Amino acid sequence: MIKLFLLSLLTAGALPYWQDMQLTGVNTETRRSELIWYAQREDALTKGFRESENYLDLNGIWDFVYSDDARTLEAEGAQWVPIKVPGNWEVQGFGTAIYTNIHFDFMPDNPQPPLLPEKIPAGLYRRSFTVPASWEGREVYLNFAGCKGGALVSVNGQEAGYCEDSKSVNRFRITPLLKEGENELLVKIWRYHSGSYLEDQDFWRLSGFERDVYLSSESSDSGFDFRVVSTLDQDLSTGIFKLKMRSRGPVDVFYELLDKDGSAVADAAFSFAGDLVTVVDSIPSVRRWSAETPELYTLLLQVNGEYTRFHVGFRRLEIATVKDGDRDVKALLVNGQPVKFKGVNLHEHNPWTGHYVTRQNILEDLKLMRQANINAIRTCHYPQSREFYELCDSLGFYVYDEANVETHGMGYDLSRTLGNNPDWYAKHIDRILNMYYRTANYPCVTILSLGNEAGNGVNFYEAYKELKALEQDGQNRPVCYERAEYEWNTDMIVPQYPGADWFRRMGETYSERPVCPSEYAHAMGNSTGSLDWQWDAIYAHPHLQGAYIWDWVDQGLWDPAKGWTYGGDYGTDMPSDGNFCCNGLVNPDREPHPGFWEVKHVYQNVHIEADDAENGLFRVFNRNYFVSLDGLVLRWKVERDGRCIRKGKHKLSAPAQSWEELKVKLPRMKHNGEYRILFETVTSKASDLLAKGSVVAMDQILVKDTRAPKVREVSGKVEVAKGDTRVVLKSRKAQLVFDSREGIVRSWTVKGKELIDSEFGLRPNYWRAPNDNDYGDGQPLRTQPWKKGPEKVDVNVEETPSHAIVHVVYTLPFG
Repeated sequence: MIKLFLLSLLTAGALPYWQDMQLTGVNTETRRSELIWYAQREDALTKGFRESENYLDLNGIWDFVYSDDARTLEAEGAQWVPIKVPGNWEVQGFGTAIYTNIHFDFMPDNPQPPLLPEKIPAGLYRRSFTVPASWEGREVYLNFAGCKGGALVSVNGQEAGYCEDSKSVNRFRITPLLKEGENELLVKIWRYHSGSYLEDQDFWRLSGFERDVYLSSESSDSGFDFRVVSTLDQDLSTGIFKLKMRSRGPVDVFYELLDKDGSAVADAAFSFAGDLVTVVDSIPSVRRWSAETPELYTLLLQVNGEYTRFHVGFRRLEIATVKDGDRDVKALLVNGQPVKFKGVNLHEHNPWTGHYVTRQNILEDLKLMRQANINAIRTCHYPQSREFYELCDSLGFYVYDEANVETHGMGYDLSRTLGNNPDWYAKHIDRILNMYYRTANYPCVTILSLGNEAGNGVNFYEAYKELKALEQDGQNRPVCYERAEYEWNTDMIVPQYPGADWFRRMGETYSERPVCPSEYAHAMGNSTGSLDWQWDAIYAHPHLQGAYIWDWVDQGLWDPAKGWTYGGDYGTDMPSDGNFCCNGLVNPDREPHPGFWEVKHVYQNVHIEADDAENGLFRVFNRNYFVSLDGLVLRWKVERDGRCIRKGKHKLSAPAQSWEELKVKLPRMKHNGEYRILFETVTSKASDLLAKGSVVAMDQILVKDTRAPKVREVSGKVEVAKGDTRVVLKSRKAQLVFDSREGIVRSWTVKGKELIDSEFGLRPNYWRAPNDNDYGDGQPLRTQPWKKGPEKVDVNVEETPSHAIVHVVYTLPFG
């Protein structure tokens, strides 16, 4: 029976699912929010997602068999071995982990979609399960929260369906396939499928289950889903709440919108069947959501006698005209303010499990990000897990939500890119809508992205129009796409890797759309220096709204014998971009890089300037848009040549986007030295992400510098001797020998003691050790002539009775 199931797709004249460029899934349920249902109201309010009686966890140890060639992989007679689910099979000893940036790992040269290699690696998963007795008479669904590869599913030997969008929840109704007692689940995953052409992201190319696998049950196959629109009226004080619902069959609905104390601020009961139903309520004096003030309400839904819940946050998003000096510019306003997105790109990465990250992993990342003053995350380049959005809702992060679409290996030419090929529209729009319908209800989702590095063209034009139509009901999130550049199908200008000059120019001359690069400040190796040059312009102009660093974490995989590994460490006969996957602000184990602290300083929300430093007069600016500095303490200490000579502290209170004056009683500065004052802004109490006493901002300002160099005039005569290859300067105690051919000091002696290595000499250096970003840009090759030194040297001596000056002119090569 199982063997017949695996061959059932190869019927005459039909393409196998994994080869069909028009196919997006088979028997997958209608895309919707990821929901779980509870039997009791109290359970819905207090229990977690996995604690519901209608959730059956299938994570754990499964049976597994792997083959480098899917054509040879059959369940019958297989030698099953254990494997952990979730967890990519390549990090568990099966197949090969491949890292490549742009090229398709399965067809790196001259890709011809939808063609695939004849030999495709595959894995076969098997496990048994027993449906709880309490689910009798209910509908049962199999849920893959994230499955990398083309997955063909059977239950008890009968086909259940097929899916291939690896970063969306794929649901299968399996009720008719179940039997009493033990059931067998079999999943065959092809590493490559036609949809792989849309998953060409810059990360490890891995396979298998990457997120939770579970069963869920519902009272009926109603297909119920809902969409929340929670915004604000123009005065920003009244919440506008819309609940839009749809179903395939009749449903009885009662909803409550609960405040944090459990009281209902809105509720209603009604019945409907099939058609979209919209309920509208207004909430006076509503608490507003932002990354600074993540105020949430709880939506409790009772549908056909069972309950589910969801976060609701009220915020108003609009692109509107604001003043930049005497100019009108367009900015994205959150609750009326042109906020700054202090952003970073985030891949799902765990050095031990691959792309599988737990809720605790996510929380640890968010804590570190808050320490670095990061308030915005781009989900590069796919939607993240349910837990990620829930945490961003409650902890306060703006999310730039991106569809699982990238075809970078095809290039951007309109004749080649799949974004301009209508034959590939179905796969594009499927992934974009999968993202939208699953994550649209989360308050943290602030910007919608059509994908990344996939060219532009008709498919993205149509997808843009589709999302804009869905957002016209009031939520009004901007729809963006980097490869649209300045075309009409992006609401914001979101390019990649502009420099400081570009930011200044856009700030001074551009006004038509908000500007917020989706990638900048490539954080590979020794990097992110001079970040303030870019942010000087961003802070100065309201329509320059921040940017997203590439990226958060070094994507090294752990190997006990090798340490952190990267591309090419698992074989040489495959495409590889080397260590280009290691370009984060933190190590794979989340130890911060030095650049992390530069980002923390530039992104900080407390800024201090000197009015009159020598008299202890300073100003403190609150860069927040919604909260004051109440609850923060400013500690200061005055140092002379690095030694503390006085310290103190002040409580801060500046309102949002405002200055407050600060008077510091300085010590007497009567001794020679460098006097500096160090300011540290710390939290006065703990929060969900920061401990009490955490440093959130730091500035150091020069107060006074009374250091005087000691110069002792000496008298005497300098003798000069010139030869064909050298110039010798000699005084009573010292001697310098210049090599006139190379223009270097070959010898320097004082009282007969040699101070330098005469073989190398004292010579100018025009080269530094290249860093990782230099190698990525090809600079070491381009600038190689500078390493060799000057091509020509001219040495001349200027003599006076009391001294001599040697002038050396170096002619450097072009490089």
